[in-house]
Parts: sequence; structure tokens; C-alpha cells
Amino acid sequence: MADRDQIQQLLHDYAWANDAPDVELLRGTFAADVRYAISIAGQPAVGPFTSREETVAFVADAVSGDSPIQRRHVVSNLRLLDETDDGASVLAYLTILQTEDGALRPVAAGVYRADVRRDAGRWVIASLSIELDGAF
Repeated sequence: MADRDQIQQLLHDYAWANDAPDVELLRGTFAADVRYAISIAGQPAVGPFTSREETVAFVADAVSGDSPIQRRHVVSNLRLLDETDDGASVLAYLTILQTEDGALRPVAAGVYRADVRRDAGRWVIASLSIELDGAF
């Protein structure tokens, strides 16, 4: 059976890396051959990106900069599917909160669909599809 706590920590590390932003933490969450895509209801999909470096470059570009906006990715309702000792399919809710000029508001919600696996003794994201309920 997959290690639920370590898999949950992996998704939390991914979310934290987006908000910090922390490129090295982000890089460590992905398998070398990760497949990554984002879809927003009613809009063309972004990706898929098909390597760690391509994915990290895309995410790092999206979250970098000197914006006064602080986003917080909240991962919840984790479900492990098709578990083995070395892999699992994962579903989790994503909520993105944003603080700007001292005002906090929700800006997005959606689902993470991920395949995770052990790689050299640690869990990594092998594929991640982010499905947002609407644009923000």
C-alpha cells in the first residue's frame, strides 16, 4: 500500500513551491519524465509539458515576479486510487486564495489528478493534470 502521508506531503510541497516561490523545492516534486497539463473550464488546455525541466520552467515563470499579490494553494480531500507499494493515482481538491492590498479572496478551485511513484526511495509526481473550475 502506498504511503498516504508521504504522498500528501508531496502535493503540499508542490503547492508550497508555487506560493514561495521555491524552484528547487518545485523541481524535487517531479519525476524526470513528468507529464503536466492545466485545463480551465471552457478554455484550451495548457500543455502537456513532458519533462521536469520544461514543467519547472513553465511553473516558475507563472509564479515569479514582483507582484504584490500573494497566492496560497490549499490541497484537500486527498483520495488515493489504484495503490501499489510504489505508485498510486491521486485525486485532490485545489483551492487558491489570494491576498492583494490586504484583502483575502478565493480565486480558483479545481482538482489535481496525479500519478505518483517512488523514485530512488522518494515519492515524485509522474503526471499532474490540474483541472480548474473557471478562469481567474
